[in-house]
Amino acid sequence: MHNINFVDSLVSYWQHWLNWNGRITRLEFWFAQLGMFLVFFILKAFNVPSIYSSLLFLANILPFIAATVRRLHDIGKSAHTLWIVPLSLFLFFVCLALLFAVLDYMGLVFPVLQKIHSVIFVLGGYILVFIIPTIGLIAGFIPSQRKVNKYGAPKI
Repeated sequence: MHNINFVDSLVSYWQHWLNWNGRITRLEFWFAQLGMFLVFFILKAFNVPSIYSSLLFLANILPFIAATVRRLHDIGKSAHTLWIVPLSLFLFFVCLALLFAVLDYMGLVFPVLQKIHSVIFVLGGYILVFIIPTIGLIAGFIPSQRKVNKYGAPKI
C-alpha cells in the first residue's frame, strides 16, 4: 500500500512539476491542491501584496497541469483528453472572431456585432484557461485503476 502524507505530497508536487509520466493517487492530488489553497489563503490573510500571489499562481500552472496529466494516467486516460475540449472550443471562438473581423472589414457586420467579435475572441481564451483546470478537478474525483495500465503500476 502506498502511504502518502500531506507534506510528502506537496514536496512531490513541486519536485515533479515537469513530470508528464506515471501516476498519482487521488489523495496525493488533493493534498497538493489543498496545500496550494492554504498557501494562497495564508498570503491573503496576511495581506501579502497581490504581485506575490500572482507570481505563485503563474508558477503553479505547470505543476498543476503535470499533476493533472499524471492523475488522468492513474484513471487510465490519455493526457490528450486534457486538450481536446478546450482547444476545440478555443479554435471555434478564434474562427468565429476572425469571421466577424473579415465581415467587419468587408462592411457586412452590424454595429452591435463589431463589438461582439472582440468579446468572442477573449471568451475563447478564457475557455482555454478555465476548462483545463475543470478537467483536472473532475479527474481528481475518479477512483484510481487498481491494475497496471499503460502508464504504470498503481500506487495503491
